[in-house]
Amino acid sequence: MTDCNAVKASRYKQELLPRIHRCLSRFELVQQLTQSFWKRWNLEYLHILQQRVKWTDKTDPPHIGDLVLVKDANSPPLCWRRGRILSLVFGADGVPLFDEVQVDGSVLKRAVSTLSRLPVN
Repeated sequence: MTDCNAVKASRYKQELLPRIHRCLSRFELVQQLTQSFWKRWNLEYLHILQQRVKWTDKTDPPHIGDLVLVKDANSPPLCWRRGRILSLVFGADGVPLFDEVQVDGSVLKRAVSTLSRLPVN
């Protein structure tokens, strides 16, 4: 970074930070940063875990024992639950439609489209 850019960046920080601290309490600032992180995580990373390809292409279906993230539209991302696939319910074409997922000691039946497999290496 050149000296001119460094001066501009430091001046920007000096002007911006007092304004932020005046408007927001520490708690509100942390909440805003958390929401910003989860929004970016949801938009930029989560879709990579659940990529959809054209329906004519075969994809690797979920398997029994896979670790999954159970998405819930009514819960914030911090409250989404992790589970493990116990069984699969296949359709007439042999493609899995529903999974039975063990989550926190209970068994849920969820559509495959509402689950995201977590990469476990």
